[in-house]
Amino acid sequence: MLIKSSNCSPHYDYTHKDDIPSTIIWTQTLESITFKIESNQSRVHFSEYCLNLHNPYKSISLPLFDKLCLEKCAIDKINNTITFLKESFYLWPRLLSQQTDQEIGDQLLEANFLVCIHHDEASFDTLDFDSVINGQGQKTGLE
Repeated sequence: MLIKSSNCSPHYDYTHKDDIPSTIIWTQTLESITFKIESNQSRVHFSEYCLNLHNPYKSISLPLFDKLCLEKCAIDKINNTITFLKESFYLWPRLLSQQTDQEIGDQLLEANFLVCIHHDEASFDTLDFDSVINGQGQKTGLE
């Protein structure tokens, strides 16, 4: 995978020359969103409000659910990831503004874009503070 960028310039491109499907896996926290991209047939480009896909024959622009802060990003070339800060600090219910990842995936396949978009939901451990006790069976004060 070849990553084209110049230290968090206003646009981010991922390019690769194989003819196998591309995959975009996204995860999020309250502050940021991370994309793990295996870009093979399609080129992936980010702007503040859109995820843009390009192949040799056509381009498609998919509006994101909310705005990305392009000037604040981290690129990990080894793991093929890019992390952007979000404009608003809340969890996005979906990546794209009007459609789920599955709906847009179906439409991309119909348009001959071999791109799969998946949300890798983080699993959070929950803790019932009423049941927190120390080694002697007493509550620790965290409750």
